[in-house]
Amino acid sequence: MTNLRNSNKIQPNTDEDIANQYGADLKMSKFELLKAFTDELSQKNIQIPPCPESALRIKNAVENASANANQLADIVKTEPLLVARIFGYANSAFSRGQAGEISNLGTAIARIGANTVKNISLALATESAFEQPQNSKLKALVTRYRTESVVVSLFCTELARRTSVNDIAPDDAMLAGLLHAIGKFYLIAQHGRFPELFESADELEQLIEEWHTGIGASILEYWQLSPEAVRAIDTYTAPAINPSEPDDASILRVAYLLSKDFIDSKAVWEHHCENPQLSALNINEIQFQEIVAKVNQLAPPMISAMSC
Repeated sequence: MTNLRNSNKIQPNTDEDIANQYGADLKMSKFELLKAFTDELSQKNIQIPPCPESALRIKNAVENASANANQLADIVKTEPLLVARIFGYANSAFSRGQAGEISNLGTAIARIGANTVKNISLALATESAFEQPQNSKLKALVTRYRTESVVVSLFCTELARRTSVNDIAPDDAMLAGLLHAIGKFYLIAQHGRFPELFESADELEQLIEEWHTGIGASILEYWQLSPEAVRAIDTYTAPAINPSEPDDASILRVAYLLSKDFIDSKAVWEHHCENPQLSALNINEIQFQEIVAKVNQLAPPMISAMSC
């Protein structure tokens, strides 16, 4: 475990800010807990585990180009859940095409590519690094955020494939989508320390939305992800400084908005055609329809693959 006192990703809140954001009608005991928690976050005094060893080994092997598919398979084999997800992904509609089902791990890794293996292992690490709640309400929230992460990652991938700006690799965009909610998983993992803050779903979700980006960026910075991915996750919920000029967060920002509408079956061109950030990515109506159709095809098998 490490603490992040030196991180500059998390901004402080005053008592007045807390009262304004979460309501003056909080019981005093709950307000004190909330104040203690937000003070802890503001002072960057958050305790996080290191990146799980298997994910770190895979990340290093892929980024240093020091392992072929069979050598990566030897690392992957140490994590049964990761093996299941790799097979699920390789045999999903996203990867299978006309090739048929795969039962050999090295072949599965060769099919989806080393970068995708790294991305899946880091996505699993965001879940396994933090304590999972037993409370059914919180379990449902974790499931929702996992589903959201898969859908966002699909939109990120498809947007990156079609945009003609920023030269963003689809694998890098996919990773940002898969990891954008890591701060949400961290906050949910605090349920045992601050149980009263988790009684109200509305208050909890407000807390998560308020804090997750800075926390997520700090965790991923400590895990030594690329500065571009860290910046994207740190800023994707904030308005773009110049919406007409894409930045590191542009694809993630657009993908997140599309995912919200997609999950509610409302991802239509008319809702997004005037979004300057979508225009800045040079995505036209035909490409938009192709993206939504592709995500509609891929989302069910991918959610199943990434939830096993």
